[in-house]
Amino acid sequence: MTRSKIISLLLSIVMLIGIFPMNISATDDDKTLRSVYLHAQGENPQVTTNNSTVYMGENADIYFAVDNPNKGAYENNTHKEPQYDMNGYTLRICFDADYFDFAGGDSNTPIDYYVRNSIFGDSGNTDENVGDNTIEDLPVDIGYYIHKHGSGTYKLGTKTYKTAYITVFYSGGYVPQKEDGQLWYNLAKLSLTPKKTGSTDVFIDIDSGDEEYTLELFAKNQSDELSDQTFGFNAINGGYHHILIKDKSKPTPPMATPTSGSYIEKVTVELTQENNLPIYYTTDGSEPSGSSTKIPYTGPIEITIDTTIKTCAYRAADNKYSSTVTYEYKILPDRPYLFDASTEKKLLPDINSLSTSRDVYVSDKNVFANIADDSEVYYSFGNLDAENPVIGNDPETSWVIVSKQNPVIKIDKNRTVRLITKKLEEYSEPAVYYFSIKPLAP
Repeated sequence: MTRSKIISLLLSIVMLIGIFPMNISATDDDKTLRSVYLHAQGENPQVTTNNSTVYMGENADIYFAVDNPNKGAYENNTHKEPQYDMNGYTLRICFDADYFDFAGGDSNTPIDYYVRNSIFGDSGNTDENVGDNTIEDLPVDIGYYIHKHGSGTYKLGTKTYKTAYITVFYSGGYVPQKEDGQLWYNLAKLSLTPKKTGSTDVFIDIDSGDEEYTLELFAKNQSDELSDQTFGFNAINGGYHHILIKDKSKPTPPMATPTSGSYIEKVTVELTQENNLPIYYTTDGSEPSGSSTKIPYTGPIEITIDTTIKTCAYRAADNKYSSTVTYEYKILPDRPYLFDASTEKKLLPDINSLSTSRDVYVSDKNVFANIADDSEVYYSFGNLDAENPVIGNDPETSWVIVSKQNPVIKIDKNRTVRLITKKLEEYSEPAVYYFSIKPLAP
């Protein structure tokens, strides 16, 4: 190879390095290099991933982050090597307009260049005008000078993307030191609103060749003034972050145990939800998702009268209620029971064969006891309507109330005795007893 060819090859390599100075692997101990990352994981992500999920109806906050803005020596609150500390950046974020739009619509200043990192606390400064924004509680050693900002488009192949761009300098000093153990330091945020479900990418412009908008990380010079010095960087995942946009389904509605039905006496209802979300219910017929009379479920519900429970679950994360489900409970009194009125007080079977006439004792319980104060028991000897009983004095043609002072019915011939209990305007299912009187053989 001739000398001239060798020189030409070396010049070509130098030119290539000049064209692609950013595509370099950053290391923690190399003060001239940074790693940058586009993500949607919130203010202080603890992992690095190329995927995030957002939901329709919620904003997607896209963060531009750096591994460490300041790598110069820092002692006694003094920056000893300002040439290794960041002084600003140029950033352009691109996204597919079929899937996203700027939150709140198109904006001249879509990128929030001041992103609080909660670990730094407040400075006490309030209502300080910075560029075109009013920022509260700025850290004391930061000011912002906005060189340019706005929105536009960027064509990549045959696809045209929407963009948000900004060039910002720290005119007042330095970004606060990154806390030990903090993985990423967020420098900017772009809030986007999903337009439809699907899969798409957001990305940083790191290699378009457009000098005005391609990513740059500016450094201080040693005299603490602006300089033309920039840092090399490694863009994690090539500067791309993949976003899956999904519909967030409603929470699963609560389940009731026991479920709807007719029950004898009171019933205790428990409500559960598969994700243990808060449960609300009503018993006045109103919808629990919007009713001012909704009741937070805190424990089993005791049902003593006919009741309709409407219930739903609530998920605070997206302010969504489940569908409302309805459970209906009909409380019926227990059927009446007959007992031997003799001293034995035995519970009688439904079919009885007697040797002589006999008194039988009436109770509204399946143990020998007086009829309860809030119950009434009626009997008849005819096959009468038990759902809409006609009350009278003749048991052959009507339902006759059983005296609570002397709850006895005399069986003096073959009889079919029907009995019903009434409680809180509800009637029980009828109890039917058959009696036959067969005198003993001589």
